[in-house]
Amino acid sequence: MSFKSYLEYLEQGKKQKITENFTLFEIANSATAIARKIDNTPTKVQTDNAINLVKNILQPVRTYFKLPMIVECMIRNAELNKAVGGVSTSQHAKGEAADFYIKGVRLEAIVEYIRKNLLFDQLILERTGGAEWIHVSLCKVKNKNRKMVLKYDGKKYVKY
Repeated sequence: MSFKSYLEYLEQGKKQKITENFTLFEIANSATAIARKIDNTPTKVQTDNAINLVKNILQPVRTYFKLPMIVECMIRNAELNKAVGGVSTSQHAKGEAADFYIKGVRLEAIVEYIRKNLLFDQLILERTGGAEWIHVSLCKVKNKNRKMVLKYDGKKYVKY
């Protein structure tokens, strides 16, 4: 694959719906990958995991809040993960995690909705460098989901 094929994948992905509000575009789109010309075309395993995440967490959250969701990051290949400072064990590399926010909705409200209503592995309210978002992950193997809820302030993780 190449960076050009990644851009073609993204363009085609805009037309391929996963759910009512999500397309394949959202799972592979990365501003950093585009800016640095990194081919972030997902593998089949990453795609399957990301579709699971969309269907079981992101779409239910989108439906509940009735507002568009801004997905900053889902899938990251090794090169992209390194470029953004991700850890080698990042669930983004498996397609099992998403970073997102909803304009006009407090992050705490999103955390509470997911915490009380949905199965998840990690749920982290992250605030750092003036930015804030929710990191959520989901393993396809149901008994692997830890239901871990944390806060991150740019320096350390603490229980929520």
